[in-house]
Amino acid sequence: MIMKHCIAVFLFASSFATAAAALDEHTPISADGFGPIAVGMTLPAASQVASVQLAMDKDNTHNDHCFYANFEGDNAVDSITLMVDHNKVSTFTVYNPNISTKEKIGIGSSMEDIKKAYPGKWHVRKNVFGDAGDDDIVVSVSPTYGYVFFINDKKVHYYSVGSLHALENVEGCS
Repeated sequence: MIMKHCIAVFLFASSFATAAAALDEHTPISADGFGPIAVGMTLPAASQVASVQLAMDKDNTHNDHCFYANFEGDNAVDSITLMVDHNKVSTFTVYNPNISTKEKIGIGSSMEDIKKAYPGKWHVRKNVFGDAGDDDIVVSVSPTYGYVFFINDKKVHYYSVGSLHALENVEGCS
C-alpha cells in the first residue's frame, strides 16, 4: 500500500514538473528569467530545462562570445530573443505583446503603469536609438537583475530583462 502511494505521488509530481517547465506566450517573465530558463544558464542547459530548441541567430551575432539566440521547433515561443554573453544567457528581449512581467507590465503598458508597478526602483535613460523624446525606463529589482522598457509614444514598444550589467550597456554584451 505504501508503495502505491509513493508511485502515485511520484507520478503526480513528475506531471506537475513537466507542466511547469512548458513555455508559451502566457508564461510570465521575471527579471532573472523566463519560466525555468534563468539568467546565467548556458544554452544547452536552458534548452534542456525548458524542453525547447534554442539556436544562435546567425544574422544577429556580434562576435564569438556575444550573440542572440531564438526559440525554434514545435515548442518555439515567438518574438522573444535571448542574448548570450560568454556562453551564458544574460538577457531576454520581448517583442511578443502577450508576454508580460509578473507585475503585468508588457508591450503597450504606459510609463505610468511602470512607475506604479516598480515604485522607487526605476530611472529614465535617454534612448539612443529612438526618436527625440523617446526614453527608456530602467528598473532595478535587485543589485543584479532588472528590466529596460523601450518607450515609443509614451508606451512600451518592447522590453528586455536580465542582468543589469548587460541591460545598462546600450549594445548589451560587455
